[in-house]
Amino acid sequence: YCKDGQVFRESTGTDERKEAEQRLKLRVGTIASGSFHGLAVEKTPIEELLDDVLLDYRVNCKAVRFAANAIDNHLRPYLEGRRAANLTTTDVHRYVEFRRSCDQGMRTYRGRLTEAKLIPIRPASNATINRELALLKHAFYMGWRSTPRKVTGIPHIPLLKEDNVRKGFFEHDQFLAMRRALPEHLRPVLTFGYYTGCRRGEILALRWEQVDLAERNVRLEAGDTKNDEARILPLTEELFQVLSMQRSIRDAKHPGCPWVFFTDAGEPI
Repeated sequence: YCKDGQVFRESTGTDERKEAEQRLKLRVGTIASGSFHGLAVEKTPIEELLDDVLLDYRVNCKAVRFAANAIDNHLRPYLEGRRAANLTTTDVHRYVEFRRSCDQGMRTYRGRLTEAKLIPIRPASNATINRELALLKHAFYMGWRSTPRKVTGIPHIPLLKEDNVRKGFFEHDQFLAMRRALPEHLRPVLTFGYYTGCRRGEILALRWEQVDLAERNVRLEAGDTKNDEARILPLTEELFQVLSMQRSIRDAKHPGCPWVFFTDAGEPI
């Protein structure tokens, strides 16, 4: 059959003439309706779409570390070898069921700063699964908008209900008790989090180039924040003292360490 002057040759997968003719009619129907964009589109693997998401995150300086973790350790292993055109909402529901299960075994994790190692995969929360599904939906959206198109449509990918209500607060006496119980190198991390409300990832990603002790502030980069917006954090007196001590320890023991918070060996936490 032909489309826009281009000849397409496709196996019907059968030796029965009537069945082959029926499949030909169905293909001609998709061409007439404008829903056929070529065999290459129908064969696009989901992994290619996920690779495009990571490329987009790198190009636009987004939080690529989170995306890489979700894609390489969860979405890609589960969807490996599947075509984008064949993904259904039922497949999405099965992925959700799988991520919630306790029987996910061990998986190879290749961190950006660590050697490859096996880690246990624990049941994921609705919020975590939703972040992964959002990446999958974004992958199909990019494939639909790309030139030439890589998918013929975007499947329905429903998100889960999240319980975002915070229960209880971290009182000051609890903060002090926890800080006393922590190893020495983790106490500054807890103190920074307690006084700023920053997320763990934001704190552990801090580099000295973002800290201005003279002006007593810390600059959070756009790609590291939850809403992808840069912001300036003024330092309270206690935080100023904590970061000044961190700088002194870094200069004395690990002068080449770029991280604000580090292990006793000068490595990122």
